[in-house]
Amino acid sequence: MTEYVCPVGALTAVDFRFKARVWFLRSAQSVCVGCATGCSSFTDYDPRTQKVLRYRPRENPAVNQYWMCDDGMLDYRRVHAGRVLAPRVSGEGTTRELALEKARELLEVAKPESSAIVLSAEHSLEDNFALLHLAKEILKTPNVFWSGRPAGTGDQVLRDADKNPNTAGVKRLAPEAKPFGEFSRQIGEGRFTLVVSLGSAVPDAAQASGLGKIPALIALASHEGPFAEHAEVLLPASTWAEADGTFVNRKGLAQESDRAVQPQGDSRPAYRTLLELLRALDRAPAWKKLDEIRAALAPKASSRPPAGEVTP
Repeated sequence: MTEYVCPVGALTAVDFRFKARVWFLRSAQSVCVGCATGCSSFTDYDPRTQKVLRYRPRENPAVNQYWMCDDGMLDYRRVHAGRVLAPRVSGEGTTRELALEKARELLEVAKPESSAIVLSAEHSLEDNFALLHLAKEILKTPNVFWSGRPAGTGDQVLRDADKNPNTAGVKRLAPEAKPFGEFSRQIGEGRFTLVVSLGSAVPDAAQASGLGKIPALIALASHEGPFAEHAEVLLPASTWAEADGTFVNRKGLAQESDRAVQPQGDSRPAYRTLLELLRALDRAPAWKKLDEIRAALAPKASSRPPAGEVTP
């Protein structure tokens, strides 16, 4: 993306050219979610249309210095593409209230030994914390797994082969969590009657077919994908650009990413939806706000580092 090093502005990005006047845009300090490097970035958006229009590198000597890779800078497209924007029950569109009621009914009859949760390396620590709370306090299940986007290509500079921004964070939060491959194997054995999942992607599409064998799958997803396709109850989750969140990169550095645009459609930050479910079950937790979740997390994963630095 050579336009960011052009000294006179003669080079411009085709992807952004003529999309919006720069002086109309606003910027949020964010973290690139294109891979496990977690480059510091700016999310530029038009407040009039609530559309994200580009990513730019933000200086951080400890992570990406002054740079971002092309893949990361173009990853903003996913904010608005292939989204889940309305709740569904049994594949049919419905209201948020009815979807939450159906999810509550399924959770009330769940048994610990045949229940499971799937955390997401795509989502923030806060979202995963809320789902882990549901597993421990409501489902009382030890069956914890995690999923994420498939691996891709990397290099020795910025790009990491792990295309998830929070793999290290999920492993830090739930070291007992097993990978999706083990989850798929246990589905094949008919182990689970109810699963609550977070995230949209799976690391291996060949293993995703087993999701259809789960009698009751409650999915919180921001994008269409295997979980959304097979969900009995689908609740739309906000993307990283629509919610504040903390991500832990491949070096174990925790960084906060600020919300840019409002949640699209009927989506909500996943931790908020899980809070609604907990309240519907008359099991409201001690935490109610993002700051309270961060206070409950380990200090290394909850504090904001000074500008240009990250938490070691």
